[in-house]
Amino acid sequence: MMKLRRIAADGTATVFDIEAMDLGPQHGITFRVDADVEDGDEVTDTLPNGKLKTMRLRDVHVLQSPFGTSQLDHTGAKYDVISAKAPLVRATAEPAVEKLRILMLGASPEGDLRITREQARIRKAVEAALHRDLIEFDVRLSATAADLQEGIAKFRPHVVHFAGHGADKLIQLERDLDEQHEGVVVTERALAAACAATDEPPKLVVLNACNSVATAQALVDHFAPLAIGMRGSVADLDAMVFATSFYSSVANGHSVQAAFSAGKAGVDLQGGDHEAPYLAVADGIEPKSVKLVAMPMQ
Repeated sequence: MMKLRRIAADGTATVFDIEAMDLGPQHGITFRVDADVEDGDEVTDTLPNGKLKTMRLRDVHVLQSPFGTSQLDHTGAKYDVISAKAPLVRATAEPAVEKLRILMLGASPEGDLRITREQARIRKAVEAALHRDLIEFDVRLSATAADLQEGIAKFRPHVVHFAGHGADKLIQLERDLDEQHEGVVVTERALAAACAATDEPPKLVVLNACNSVATAQALVDHFAPLAIGMRGSVADLDAMVFATSFYSSVANGHSVQAAFSAGKAGVDLQGGDHEAPYLAVADGIEPKSVKLVAMPMQ
């Protein structure tokens, strides 16, 4: 079976299957006697090697059997080969997998927290994970309010991670100063407004700061599907261990719920306060079903 293509006077193309036999350039091509073929039609045959051979018909005529039986009558035509090439195979590239973007903000205006150490440990853990190539960071140490807004607008993070000081429904960012100083108080309302001021707000906000449960819950109430905060005062080591274990689990393809459990387990293994981390969840969200690293389709 071959494909016949006919172009009408108005430019309209018609394509249909047709029974035919190619006898070569010298003898032409034959069809059934009642075949609907005309000069100028294009017939395409698939050769045994997979290539396509397209022929333009000419000298279409009916051949009668020399044996006097109409059953052997057929239609014949000469042809010109207009193409002989491998079939077109369009590239069906996998849709690009969007990397997980994590905006990491650190603020210690009085210089009393090991912000740099925490962020270094997180990145080292991710670099050792299975899906390290699917995660990218925008790290902003000594983060100011301008860093927060620019990071949200430009980087469009899926996750915002804050390490610093917190209190009931507020966190503390830095001023643009070189010396130690009193930080800028940011309320939960202002933080929520800044994070949500984008077409694609973050899916998760992690507040690795003391007394940040109320702020995490407020962020979920305002816009965030998920947020993590800390109950009461949190030791530097506990904060680092939780964050390192959490992001390692995320980068190894686990759900937010599993990663949260891994973070708590990491703190417990170090003898810390594993009950401090708190996961706030918006209505209708199931943390077990949320995986932040999207794997390519197999």
